[in-house]
Amino acid sequence: MSFKSIGSKITLIIITTFLLFSLSISYNIYALINSNNALEEYKLMADHVNSFSQAEFNFFQATISLKDYTNSFEEQKASEFLSYIESVKNNLVDLSTYNLEELQSNLTSYESLFNKLVTLNQGKNNLIDEFLNHGSELENNINGFIELSQKVGGSSSLPIYSQRILQYKNTIIDLSTQYFSSLSEGDKNNVIKEFENLNLQLSTLGYSIINQELNDAFSELTDIVASFKNTFNQIVTAIESQEPIIGQMEQARVEILNLLEEQRMELKVQQDTLGPSL
Repeated sequence: MSFKSIGSKITLIIITTFLLFSLSISYNIYALINSNNALEEYKLMADHVNSFSQAEFNFFQATISLKDYTNSFEEQKASEFLSYIESVKNNLVDLSTYNLEELQSNLTSYESLFNKLVTLNQGKNNLIDEFLNHGSELENNINGFIELSQKVGGSSSLPIYSQRILQYKNTIIDLSTQYFSSLSEGDKNNVIKEFENLNLQLSTLGYSIINQELNDAFSELTDIVASFKNTFNQIVTAIESQEPIIGQMEQARVEILNLLEEQRMELKVQQDTLGPSL
């Protein structure tokens, strides 16, 4: 065998070895790049899972604040609710690559319903102030009516009937305060019954009046009592209008939590699938 033939074989072996070595290096580089990409994807998934988990936590805290608010209607609880909802929105900002349209729509509706609830409660509070003012006005006018009846020489029964009206008014104030706190149907009905008693006593007072000046004063009393009762009815409407809203919020709450949980679990499955391949 010539030296030339041996040299050619050695050269071929060297070239082949070099090519195999190059291919091995290229494959390792390719595998490393893919591994790094997969690792980055895994880390990103982990961040997203954490964001969904944090969103769930903040939303759960918002539902607790809602419950506290509907029990006490304190402004602080309303502020806490809105703060937690804002935190949920912030948690979802970096998750725009996911299909969150339904979730965000429900979240917007949930917040909007809460704002309606707050507005209704503020209106209710204003009506309660008006209601109490009517009660004070009724008491002042009753006392003025008693003085007038004694001045013009009205029936001796007029002060007695007038005092009974005051008693009914005081009972109404006490029972209504209880109703505004409990919001129970029974307490509401107790107030309504006392208004019926007050109106009956007012009618009895009217039948005993024969003096025109007293009759004019009685007409004022009748108007005040009507406003007193009408304002209470408005308060009842405001209170009972809150229940459907709370019911809608409960439906939205369940939907939002389900959507958050489904999205988080789906992402967690993808993460767990990718993990072993790293």
